Formats: sequence, C-alpha cells, structure tokens
Amino acid sequence: MTSLFPALPVFMDLVGRAVVILAGDRHAAKLAADCVRAGAGVTVICARPGPEMETVAGVRLIRRNWRAVDFRNAALVAAGCDERRMARARASAKAAKAVFMALDSGPGADVTVGETAAIGPLTIGLAGAGLPGPLLALLRARVEAAAPTGLAPFLDAAVQAPDPGVFGSAATMRWAAALAAALDVVEGRAAAPKDWSAFIAAHLVDPSSVMRK
Repeated sequence: MTSLFPALPVFMDLVGRAVVILAGDRHAAKLAADCVRAGAGVTVICARPGPEMETVAGVRLIRRNWRAVDFRNAALVAAGCDERRMARARASAKAAKAVFMALDSGPGADVTVGETAAIGPLTIGLAGAGLPGPLLALLRARVEAAAPTGLAPFLDAAVQAPDPGVFGSAATMRWAAALAAALDVVEGRAAAPKDWSAFIAAHLVDPSSVMRK
C-alpha cells in the first residue's frame, strides 16, 4: 500500500439493488439515508435501533438479530462497529455474493467508508485511512460549498448529451471546450444560457460538418 494513493475510489450503482444494514446508531442511520437517496432498497436489522434510525424515511426496519438468510439477493451488507458476530456476518455476506462493509472500516471489510460529496450527477468520494470521521465530513461540506453556483444544472444536461467517445478524439476536444465555456458561465464570467442542453449541443457541433453543409 502506498501513502500517495492508498485506496482506489470505486462507486457502486445501487439503483434498484438491496442493501442490508446491521446497526441502528446514528452512523448507520446516515448510511441508510445515503443508500435510500442512491436508489437502493434498504433493510435495517437491529434489535434496538436508535432515534436517528427511527426517523430515516424509506427504510424497512426489522427489530431482531440478523440471520444469514437476510442477506439473500443483497448487493451490499454493512455491519456496525459493535456487531458481535462480525466474522460470521462477513462470511455470510460473502456466501450471498454481497460486498461487505464495516462502518469502522475494520479488517476484512471489502470497502473503506468515507464521505460522499454530490454536485448534481457528479459524485466526489473522500476517504482516508486513519482520518477521523468529523474531518472527512467537514472536507465533504467544503468541497460541496466550493462548487461554482450553477454547475449542477450544466452537469444534469451533460448526462443527456452524447458520449465523446475515445479520449483525445476531436469530439473529446469539443467536450473540453463546452466544459470550459460552461465554467465561465457558472463562475459568473459569461451570461447563463436559457437551455443548457442547447448550449452543449452547439459546442459539440463539428465545425467542418457545418462548413460542408
């Protein structure tokens, strides 16, 4: 492991997939809310959930100890740091072909828990081995606050635009020009367009094709 880049950031598409959380404290409640926002079907299994978990909307709450059968069809299983059967939970998640997460990022976890900053469809992950959670949360808030106002609507439109294809191609260069022009807009150096989709389409037009017409 290198201190320069100790972890590879990997994002998991949870839309329509099942997540099982074996904890009911405030940290688990935050994860549950994040997974619901990501489009997952979230089941929390905890005999005595805390008040924060009780208020998370869109979660199926089961008040008992977990069983291995609960992990069937799960894409992600997350266990709290006070889980007394951590090794068994990890083995049961593996048997169900689910990714296993320990909220304290302890040994045996498949992923490291960090913070996620969201700017429209742009997702920025922050994680650091040994860094305290409150510091990561502060950094996440600063990253979101640093995003130029108006960037999210441009990114929403960019999701619907054609893929630029191979990096380094003419299409990619036109995408770079579109992004540069968009940043001038969202940073206040140019007037905002009425329609971001039309703005992007205009920048992605191949000038040579226009000339041929």
